[in-house]
Amino acid sequence: MDLSAGLGSYSGPYTRLAEPDVRGFGWLTADSAGVAEDTITLVSTLKTAWRTAPRTDGRGQDLLMILCRPDFSAPDTVPARFVLTFKRFTFSGQRWELRQRQTPGCYESDEPFPPANRFP
Repeated sequence: MDLSAGLGSYSGPYTRLAEPDVRGFGWLTADSAGVAEDTITLVSTLKTAWRTAPRTDGRGQDLLMILCRPDFSAPDTVPARFVLTFKRFTFSGQRWELRQRQTPGCYESDEPFPPANRFP
């Protein structure tokens, strides 16, 4: 689906992955420690990008996604502070699992995609 608005660094196309189930098709979801199961949504905007990458164990591919968002927890005295979220979706053989971490920083998709070792 494309939610491009023609401007704005957070709008753009997104992809949701589906697989056959008993009713037809169902959206792929990922489990994350401490977070409820969530639909896997891969987004491409100025501030968000995703890629596939070889799994660290060499058995298939992971999905990597980087998101850059304002850090609303920063004090008002700090202008335009951003936080990066690094997400890695891995198929465990039965389910998709999500691992993620956050760090201060900024990313725009016209920059090189971060190396896979920055993703948990």
